[in-house]
Amino acid sequence: PEDVRTAVEVMNADRVGHGYSATADPSLMALLKTKRVHLEACPGNHPQNKRDIESFRSAGLNFGLNTDDPAEYFGNVTLPTVDLL
Repeated sequence: PEDVRTAVEVMNADRVGHGYSATADPSLMALLKTKRVHLEACPGNHPQNKRDIESFRSAGLNFGLNTDDPAEYFGNVTLPTVDLL
C-alpha cells in the first residue's frame, strides 16, 4: 500500500496501474476516493484481483477494467472482462 500512497501523496498521481494493495489499507482507500484517483484494474484469471476490484466498486472508487494481455489489445475486451466479474 505504501507505493500507492507515495504515488498519490508525493508524486500527485491521478492514475494508478492496478493498485490492488490499497485494499489492505482503509485510509488509503479513502484517500483514493477523496482525490478521485483512477485505478487501472486487470481482472484476468486471478481470483484475488476480482475480489480487490469488487472492493474498489464497493468503496465507490474510480476504476476501469483493462487487460494485460497483448493479444486482446485490439479486440473487444470489455464484455469478456466484465463477464469475469
